[in-house]
Order: sequence, then C-alpha cells, then structure tokens
Amino acid sequence: MTTNKTKQPERRSGTINLRVGDAQKEAIDRAAAIQGKSRTEFILDAAYGEATSFLLDRKFFLVDDATFEAFERQLEAEPDPQQLTALKALLERPAPWD
Repeated sequence: MTTNKTKQPERRSGTINLRVGDAQKEAIDRAAAIQGKSRTEFILDAAYGEATSFLLDRKFFLVDDATFEAFERQLEAEPDPQQLTALKALLERPAPWD
C-alpha cells in the first residue's frame, strides 16, 4: 500500500528511530531507489501500509454460544433480494481510503 499522491502530505511532527543491519539497510536503499523514493518515504509507505492492513484484518468478536449460533443461521440463510441489491451498491462504491 502506498500513500495517495493526490492528497496533501500529512505534516510530519513525530520521529521513529531504527537500528538495522547492513544487509537490511542495503536492501531498503535498493528498493527505495528503484521506486524513486527516499529511504524515509519507502519505510513510511511500507510500514504504514502494513499497519493499516494489519489493523483492518484484526477484528475479533467474543460472543456467547447462542449469539454465535444465530450468526451462523444468518450466514447459512438464503439472502434477501433487497439486501443483495444494497450489498451490490455498497461494494460498487469506492472505498474511503482509495
């Protein structure tokens, strides 16, 4: 995931310091150069993209057995045609992060 080049970049006020091995630094520098980015831009894009992806995938729900069984019944039930139309419209909208 890369940053969106059409938006104004966020003002950077924080710092992150890293210690890396020589091989890691060389690989990062090579990849950044190939992409035409500075080391900082490359690391921020990679780290921010990974963090965003991780956070979006980390949804954990605790429910009791009865609630989970009701959820499973809903998943297995035939879909309502009106709900399918609404879902199709939702999936055709651009994602907020695009």
